[in-house]
Parts: sequence; C-alpha cells; structure tokens
Amino acid sequence: GMSDELKEQFMALYEETIEKSIKFVRRNCRELIPTMDNNLVMSCCRLFQSMFVASKGAKLDAADISQTLSKMFMWSLVWSVGGNVDGVQGKEKFSEFIRENFQTVRFPNSGTVYDYVLDPETKEWQPWEEVTRPFIFDKNAKFSDILVPTKDTCRYSYLLGTCVEVQRNFALIGDTGTGKSVIVVDALGQYQDPLNLVPFTVNFSAQTAAKQLQEMMEVKFEKRRKGVVGSPIGKILVCFVDDVNMPARETYGAQPPIEVLRLMQDRVEYYRPVGGVWDRKK
Repeated sequence: GMSDELKEQFMALYEETIEKSIKFVRRNCRELIPTMDNNLVMSCCRLFQSMFVASKGAKLDAADISQTLSKMFMWSLVWSVGGNVDGVQGKEKFSEFIRENFQTVRFPNSGTVYDYVLDPETKEWQPWEEVTRPFIFDKNAKFSDILVPTKDTCRYSYLLGTCVEVQRNFALIGDTGTGKSVIVVDALGQYQDPLNLVPFTVNFSAQTAAKQLQEMMEVKFEKRRKGVVGSPIGKILVCFVDDVNMPARETYGAQPPIEVLRLMQDRVEYYRPVGGVWDRKK
C-alpha cells in the first residue's frame, strides 16, 4: 500500500485544491448537469484510484512516485471537478484557473489542461493526439459503424477504460447526436479482450419500467450455485445503459429505473469486499 508520506502528500494536495476548485466552478462556470459537492469529491477520489495503478505508471517503489502522484491527482481533479463544465469557454476558464492557482504540477503551456494525458513510461505530459489510434478504413464495415478516431473519442475512451479497469462506473453526458453511444460501444470493444469484459447494452425508453430493467440485467447473469448468480467466471460484466434520462417520471417526479440503477451502484459499492449483492426478493 501507499506509505504514510504519500498519504500525507495526497491529503495536502486534496486540501489545497478541492475546495477552491469547486468554489470556482460554482461561481464562474455552467455545468452540463447539476452536481453536489460531495459527488464531485467522490468522482475525483475514484478517478485518482483508477489512475494510481501500476499499468498507468504508478509504481510505489519508483524514485519519482511523489511527482507521479501529484500529476495523477491534478489530472483526476481536471476530469472530475472540471469534467462537467459546459462549453469550450467554460473549459478554458477552468484550465486558466488550474494553471494560475496550483503551481505544484505544471501543465504544458499550449492548449488547455484537458489536452494532455500522463505517459505511463516517461511520466511526462503528452498531447492526446499522440495516443490517438490511426484511422484504418474497413471497406466491409457499414457506414453507420465507422468511427474516425479523434482527440475527443480517444480521451473519452481512455477515461472509460480507466474506470472500468478498477470496476468504477462512468457517465458520458452531452447533447443529442454528439456520438456518445458510438464512442462507448467502440471503447468497450477495444477493452473487451485486454480487461476480460462481457459488455451488453440496455436501451432505456419512456416505457422502460424498473421491473423490466431488473429482468434485463438478470438475463446476463450466470448461475453459480443455488441462490448465487454472477458474471461468467474470470470475466467482468459491463452494462452500457443508453439514453439513461428517457424513462417517464412518476407522480412525484422520480424515474424508477434510474432509482434501481442507483440502488445497484450503492449496494454493489457497499458489498464490494464480498463481491457485490443482488437480492431478487428485495
């Protein structure tokens, strides 16, 4: 695990940056969807947890682990507290705020702080363009299935893969027709073999009911023994919920299928040490 020194460094960074950043976003930026402060803090911590793994360059015995931790924390802060900021101008404002106020980690001067990712080998910042896959045209592919990799598809795929690797949920939000579904399906296909994933899609509509959602989920589980179901052995089940905002609201404004999703998230999180929980009767 992390040494006491690293834990102290993490807490010092946390105390220096989080509150100031959230205040800045609340006062100077518009958000795509409303968020709670504790929700942004949790997102930052979980994203850091997703980043701070050996495969991303965080080797605890390395001489430069202290600098790596600071860079990974600042990157997580940008994509959690600043990840929900709306529009190009909002992101430029937040980028300027990060550069001016926190000198612990220096981002390159060109572009914004959103334009860089940490190279796991050199532990230096590199532009997303350098890690974007080249486009290979497949003449047998359907036109609707063709996705040309860009800086945006690359960074959202990377974020999704980073979260899935440590079994954390991920929400991709944006306007209609911006290619969210295509990016997610492509990213899950990319990570399917390396991370042993079994992805499946659930499409929400105005008619989707809570019971229906539960049944759609259960179809994908395999029976292990009496009363115990789970993903195929050695694999991770990943559910992509498309159009999550679609279910009709009931009398008091709630959307029952979304409540079921939230309940599942909370309970799986709570019971994570014993492998998650799913009780059909409840």
